[in-house]
Amino acid sequence: MTLTASKGEITSPGYPGNYNNNLDCTYVIVGGGQTQTINIDLVQLDLETNSGCSYDWLIIDGGPKMCSNTTFHKNYVFRHRFVIKFRSDGSNTRRGFQIQYYIDANDNCTAFNLKTSGQISTPCYACNCTYNNCTNTIIGSGKLQTLILDFVSLNFKTSSNCDLGWFNIDGGPRICTSTPFKTTYAFAGIIDIVTHGGDRSVDSCARFVANYVVEDTCSTTLTASEGEMTSPGYFGTDYNYVTCTYVIVGDGQNRSIAIDLVDLNVEEVSDCGYDWLIIDDGPKLCRSHTTFHKTYVFWDRFIIKFRSDYRSPGRGFKMHYSVGVDAHDSCTSIHLKTSGQISTPCHSCNCTYNNCTNTIIGNWKLQTLILYFVSLNFPISANCDLGWFTIDGGPKMCTSTPFKTTYAFFGSVDIVTSGGDRPGDSCAGFVVNYVVQDNCSTTLTAREGYITSPDYPGTPNNYLTCTYVVVGDGQNQSIAIDLVELDVQEGSDCGYDWLVIDDGPKLCRSRTTFHKTYVFRDRFIIKFRSDYRSTSRGFKIHYSVGVDAHDNCTSIHLKTSGQISTPCYSCNCTICNSTNTIIGSGKLQTLNLDFVSLNFTTSANCDLGWFTIDGGPRICTSTPFQRTYAFYGSVDIVTHGGNRSVDSCAGFVVNYVVEDNCSTTLTASEGEITSPDYPDIPTNYLTCAYVVLGDRQNQSITIDLVELDLKVASDCSNDWLIINDGPKLCYNTTFHKTYVFRDRFIIKFRIDGSSTRSGFKIRYATGKGAHDNCTSIHLKTSGQISTPCYSCNCTFCNSTNTIIGSGKMQTLTLDFVSLNFTTSSNCDLGWFTIDGGPKICTSNPFKTTYAFSDSVDIVTNGGDRSVDTCAGFVVNYVVEDSCLTTLTDSKGEITSPGYPGNYINNLNCTYVIVGDGQTESIIIDLVELDLETTTDCRYDWLVIDDGPKLCYPTSFHKTYVFRNRFVIKFGTDGSNTRRGFKIRYSFDSDAHDNCTFINLKTAGQISTPCYPCNCTYNNCINTIIGSGKLQTLTLDFVSLNFTTRPNCDLGWFTIDGGPRICTLIPFKKSYAFFSSVDIVTNGGNRSVDSCAGFVVNYDVEDNCSTTLTASKGEITSPGYPGIPYNYPTCTYVIVGGGQKQSIIIDLVDLDVQESSDCGEDWLVIDDGPKLCRSRTTFHKTYFFWNRFIIKFRTDYTSKTRGFKIRYSIGVDVNDNCTSTHLKTSGQISTPCYSCNCTYNNFTNTIIGSGKLQTLTLDFVSLNFTASHNCDLGWFTIDGGPRICTSNPFKRTYAFFGSVDIVTYGGDRFVDSAGFVVNYVVEDNCSTTFTASEGEITSPGYPGIPYNYLTCTYVVLGDGQNQSITIDLLQLDLTSGSDCPYDWLIIDDGPKLCYKTTFHKSYAFQDKFIIKFRSDYRSASDGFKMHYAVGVDAQDTCTSTHLTTSGQISTPCYSCNCTYNNCTNTVIGSGKLQTLTLDFVSLIFTTSTNCDLGWFTIDGGPKLCTSTPFKTTYAFLGSADIVTHGGGRSVDSCGGFVVDYVVEDVDNNKLTYTTNSGQLVGPLFPGASSSSRVTTTYIIVGHVPKQSLILDITLSSYYSGCSYAKLTLNGTEDLCDTGRYSRTYFSQNNFTIEFLYYYYNSSFLIHYEKEDITKGKPLL
Repeated sequence: MTLTASKGEITSPGYPGNYNNNLDCTYVIVGGGQTQTINIDLVQLDLETNSGCSYDWLIIDGGPKMCSNTTFHKNYVFRHRFVIKFRSDGSNTRRGFQIQYYIDANDNCTAFNLKTSGQISTPCYACNCTYNNCTNTIIGSGKLQTLILDFVSLNFKTSSNCDLGWFNIDGGPRICTSTPFKTTYAFAGIIDIVTHGGDRSVDSCARFVANYVVEDTCSTTLTASEGEMTSPGYFGTDYNYVTCTYVIVGDGQNRSIAIDLVDLNVEEVSDCGYDWLIIDDGPKLCRSHTTFHKTYVFWDRFIIKFRSDYRSPGRGFKMHYSVGVDAHDSCTSIHLKTSGQISTPCHSCNCTYNNCTNTIIGNWKLQTLILYFVSLNFPISANCDLGWFTIDGGPKMCTSTPFKTTYAFFGSVDIVTSGGDRPGDSCAGFVVNYVVQDNCSTTLTAREGYITSPDYPGTPNNYLTCTYVVVGDGQNQSIAIDLVELDVQEGSDCGYDWLVIDDGPKLCRSRTTFHKTYVFRDRFIIKFRSDYRSTSRGFKIHYSVGVDAHDNCTSIHLKTSGQISTPCYSCNCTICNSTNTIIGSGKLQTLNLDFVSLNFTTSANCDLGWFTIDGGPRICTSTPFQRTYAFYGSVDIVTHGGNRSVDSCAGFVVNYVVEDNCSTTLTASEGEITSPDYPDIPTNYLTCAYVVLGDRQNQSITIDLVELDLKVASDCSNDWLIINDGPKLCYNTTFHKTYVFRDRFIIKFRIDGSSTRSGFKIRYATGKGAHDNCTSIHLKTSGQISTPCYSCNCTFCNSTNTIIGSGKMQTLTLDFVSLNFTTSSNCDLGWFTIDGGPKICTSNPFKTTYAFSDSVDIVTNGGDRSVDTCAGFVVNYVVEDSCLTTLTDSKGEITSPGYPGNYINNLNCTYVIVGDGQTESIIIDLVELDLETTTDCRYDWLVIDDGPKLCYPTSFHKTYVFRNRFVIKFGTDGSNTRRGFKIRYSFDSDAHDNCTFINLKTAGQISTPCYPCNCTYNNCINTIIGSGKLQTLTLDFVSLNFTTRPNCDLGWFTIDGGPRICTLIPFKKSYAFFSSVDIVTNGGNRSVDSCAGFVVNYDVEDNCSTTLTASKGEITSPGYPGIPYNYPTCTYVIVGGGQKQSIIIDLVDLDVQESSDCGEDWLVIDDGPKLCRSRTTFHKTYFFWNRFIIKFRTDYTSKTRGFKIRYSIGVDVNDNCTSTHLKTSGQISTPCYSCNCTYNNFTNTIIGSGKLQTLTLDFVSLNFTASHNCDLGWFTIDGGPRICTSNPFKRTYAFFGSVDIVTYGGDRFVDSAGFVVNYVVEDNCSTTFTASEGEITSPGYPGIPYNYLTCTYVVLGDGQNQSITIDLLQLDLTSGSDCPYDWLIIDDGPKLCYKTTFHKSYAFQDKFIIKFRSDYRSASDGFKMHYAVGVDAQDTCTSTHLTTSGQISTPCYSCNCTYNNCTNTVIGSGKLQTLTLDFVSLIFTTSTNCDLGWFTIDGGPKLCTSTPFKTTYAFLGSADIVTHGGGRSVDSCGGFVVDYVVEDVDNNKLTYTTNSGQLVGPLFPGASSSSRVTTTYIIVGHVPKQSLILDITLSSYYSGCSYAKLTLNGTEDLCDTGRYSRTYFSQNNFTIEFLYYYYNSSFLIHYEKEDITKGKPLL
């Protein structure tokens, strides 16, 4: 459709009904051929959505595909044609879209100035400007340069708005002056000088004459003896792509130079790869906030280098220098030699002995300084107030004892001496001998020894780079390396600390240990490096040259291929441990092993001989096989001959080949590159480099990334692919890109130790595009492209022009000035595409901009026409760095790139709104924010005016104040794009109303109504503007004239968007805020004389931190009980008297955002734990001296009330009879006669440290009368239930801060209710039990345990095998899959969290351990268990059987059983096992009720028989066989003799060969699982045919088969909780499968086989 009207409406077909499938629509709005503006209102967009808009989409003016529901209002510029495209696929239609448009005229008058100097004169008569928009553009080289403008003549009239004509420079503020001036600008690419002639006639129109000079920047030569250096633009943001060199010129003699680094604020990364500062060829510095004072020595030139990349967000640097004399003191000695002696005090320089400095100067490489203090004259005192010295800024030292010490340093070390307050003759001083050496590199000549990092096992010095050289004899020899310990700072690429062995990979994964063999000749080299923040132990290595220290039968294979044969008779091996070591180069290599002959006997345990490869599993096979391994250094093949004779001992013959691994050099002009083993999973720990060689001339290379399948992480820290030094890639993607290179084009690939993906595949072609034979490469940053490309004889079917960028994010502006295409629906007569976008076929010129990395392809297809009329175009292009924008208009709109479509990855955008240098306000309307969200906004973010990072969906209307520049920054990472943001801004006056006052002072008075601005009293706003940081606003309303009504309809005001307020009563309130607070007044429907208004005094203060000196008071979060402002971190300090005193804290309300680690919002009281569980309240007593501190923090998503606390120092506000106990142990006695209590509310408070502790209470005397309601007197412990008893008891509690014991005397006399208790306070809730039996409970049981508990209970044994019986009486915790919240672990068993009880026996020797943990949200009772060591607590006749097999005989005469309850307990490992019981003798009388004696197995049915039988039971932990002798005499009492065997379960499969038995589920009672597990039980068949009787009890947390399923012989599924009986007839094996997933699902089955021919059980 073609539209020629200047305004109109465009809709999808059928709108507002649904559009049809398979539409491909193009709407062309025709322009007049001049530059003009078109306003687009997208009223509705309702399409089928997906992440890439690949189904249905709308494209406006060549922009991104849009499919998400959105609306917007946008302005575009065009000349001939403005194109809108709409497409739908073959399914799922919606309403479509509606667009309204209108065209506005514009004009253009631009002159280009390409020379590096010249003169510019305006107005520009030659181009017939209308004096409304005339532009002069000065074009630079594209590098950072300076532009010097000397305005020699100016004809402008000065006015406040410059309304009679103005100009601006590079988007800066308007300038209207007649005074000549000179100025300098740093710029990259171009600068526009825009002139506006105003409303005056031509003869008097505004104009200027300016001389200009363009120069390269920013290197400087300094000849002054002292001065200051700063980065370009300091204190603001540096310019991007800066590389500066500062040269301080010397006089050719040895001179010292003192460097004061005052400020360093640049972008930080581990290797300083982005921004950095280098001083005197030292290391790259990029750690912000680094400052130091250093002295160096130089001769001719002292050089400082500075570099910032394209995304610099920091201030840069500032330093002061001084040549020859230290600027800090008047007594400095410089020591330039590498050794010597220093003596102080320094009499010769007339020091005052208060600040005397000796500076030892090194070479600025890392060196060590050895100081041997042979004489010291300092008196020792606590503060060293009688004299001291420091070394390199370290602590003060005052000693008379000689000592020796070593320091690692760069550049120089200062030894500063202060003589104290003593006279000169006795002033403090020292004599020290010093030696400067190159650092920690060492040569080792011994055949074996240890190598450690400096100061191991302490923390090594920072900035170390050490080299350890083991010297060889020049012949091939082996060296065995034992890495005993590696403890360094870890990083994804080992960018911080690392260890390199024999030029191998960087190692930085702590706790890595290995034993490796390498081969070398002259030197074996180990390198170690630590950066500036090392806090780890370092490393320890043992080495041995020539002989392996671990075994005496080793063969070393140094060749890259060969054959190995075993057994190794020649070295007299014992055939038990024979090792063949294949030694590689130390680089990553592959080892191919081809086992051509194997002599091993296959068995389950390989007990007749085996071998392992590189520490892998045992192998015992006679079948030849071939295998490949990736390795570093060496591979050990260990052979074990088993128990056979030498003649037949196990062995093998293997051919091996060692090859270099995955780094490759490619010389072919085209080819394919894949990850190792592609498309199979590559070997772990690979770091590969693929180098495509060039011909040293500029040439192109086309890269087709066909597949990328790696382990994904937000920063690609695990696996990654890097192409041409670009960003790390790890997300699934494919693309076709062109790059330019000269000598080498490098592709790097890395995977870590957990890769499970396919890797990558790339096709490449150098010199020309691999897809066509007609490609032109454009390497310049601007130029013109013309097609068709006759010179390369194109077929006009596939001609490609590739514009190549820098590899960083850039923008490409394309201005198509001529087009020769025929418009058609399918573009079948010729078309072109831009960067893989849709086909374009038009004859209307247009202009468009693309953001891109590396390259953009413009592909042309000439269609089916002849050469003379073939389709083509002429386009001017400009490549610019992305996405920096300067805005000079007083109002406007800012959006993320591509908005309202999705933004792209890896953006770092800065939007600068230019002010006029005066204080002014700016209104910011954040209309939409749609970014990738995280708790700390570390992926994508928006920052307004140096405020916090924003990433959560939000919108707001805020006022800020600024002078020169108002800066907005936007950043995105490498994944997950969204719509972005939209902001409207406006200077000076609020765009929402016509009556606004701006209040810029930090204190003042505001009075309304606002008569001077003629308000209508319906919308009058007073805006108080802060600093943009978090501050508090205190409002004291001293006069109010409002009528109180439910709806406030007669006038109201709001504060910062809060509720309407209409009151006559003065009040005072404080608010936390960022940037500005609006007080909006509405005068209602009353007359002017009585209109609603107020008078308020206000005060703005920094932050929400407060000091409280009152002895009692109230503390609340900012804005309580409303929602607190985001991002506060508040500190409340209650000041004490310096003596021990108590403070009562009543937490009245806590309503914050909850999380597992309180990572978002939290409250911390007295350095206690973070609290974030809402609705938590308590009354606690603490103890302090000088300051009691409470801290509160909310993040950017807070939607809650906050907190409220009441406090009271010294006296409890709840009662008038309180005793405070500050000691960790003592005795408490009540009632408290001495304080005249009424015995109705008497409190004893035991105060702890504020950390988690346990309180043991031993009540030795109690005088209470037991009753149902305890109405005759009671006491409570820590708010627990009432207790009224006269029986002494002992109990332990876990607590924070304090525990209250509250006593109530009831209605009895003074002589009555009370207690005497001994108490002990101990740290934490971990306890050791030495008693043979006892009770263990969670802290506070049966109340709710405290949060964040991790308790360990240790029951001590006697070192011999013994049993312990555990009765779990209650378990009530927060449950979940895998028990992630609260859990109980018994004896290293599974985590238990579901409600359960059980009675189990375990075996142990020294310690039996029980662990308990509760998280922040615990709301359950906890647990209670009883334990008994050696004897079961439930009966007096128990035998424990700890061995895995044996015989049990009853009755148990030796323990004098009563034959009523005699128990034999067989104890297992705690894992799922089987117990086979073979009853060889039974003496029971069979009866219906077994009333003459019986026994049970593991809680099963009663058995009473005299017929021997065999049975199998599955069990967890232990199985009890309980015997009851019945009512018979001793001589004939019931009993048995049984042989038992306990066996482990293999691969979740259990086999039953007995005629009866028990099957149980594999999940321990109370445990859960988050993974699907299937356990198989096989009951072996019997001939002849038998019946199988099953008694089944199934327990499933949910109904249905999703979480538990019991399958009976493949024919029936049981899923729901219940009891089932089944009978089957077969002579074959019977299979039962149990699949469980999630929660505690289990089953119990008793089975019995019955001979159907005889009709009786098969026992």
